[in-house]
Amino acid sequence: MVKKLKYGILDQNYNNSLDNFDEYLHLAEEQNLQLAKEAVTNIKGEFNGLDKNKSTLIISPTTSYDLGSGLSSNSFASYAAKYLKSKGHANVTSYDISLNVTSDQINKILLMIKDYDQVVIAASNVKTNNYANTSYLVNQLALRCPQLVVIALDTPYDYLSYKNIKNYICVYGYQKATVQALSSYLNGEFESTGVSPIDPDLFS
Repeated sequence: MVKKLKYGILDQNYNNSLDNFDEYLHLAEEQNLQLAKEAVTNIKGEFNGLDKNKSTLIISPTTSYDLGSGLSSNSFASYAAKYLKSKGHANVTSYDISLNVTSDQINKILLMIKDYDQVVIAASNVKTNNYANTSYLVNQLALRCPQLVVIALDTPYDYLSYKNIKNYICVYGYQKATVQALSSYLNGEFESTGVSPIDPDLFS
């Protein structure tokens, strides 16, 4: 309804509510964020938030959805790095990758991780689109980073492309509310209450 109000395509009674558009928009954003937090699903591992005192590398592709201003790029990695720094995390770096990461990006990341205590990688539709390079990268990171945090931004089935990962989190959509929810989750601000929509035996 908020979008329809904005473009004046509702009947007159609703159009008269346009004076309260900012209020409606704010309420819609709050509701979207709450829903996104409730959807966060910690499928594997006992993740309780990143350690503020450890250096952190966050890796993700960009998105077509507007994540807000003041970011180095329109990506979860950039948003989360900025957010975590504002919450007192000492050393956080973001790095953007292609949806199916390139060989050059893989080589760079495998060199970069030597300088970080914590690594988070978020990917989108790896299994669905058969992104073999991204799958390879995640599996290589899992070998080198025992506490690697892997996030599925869209389908939870990405897990089937990975081996030996200990922390697997799903959010079911790569939009602003999801990115905000994930960032606060990485900061340990709430516990995951989401429930996997698929057979949990797949993640055993």
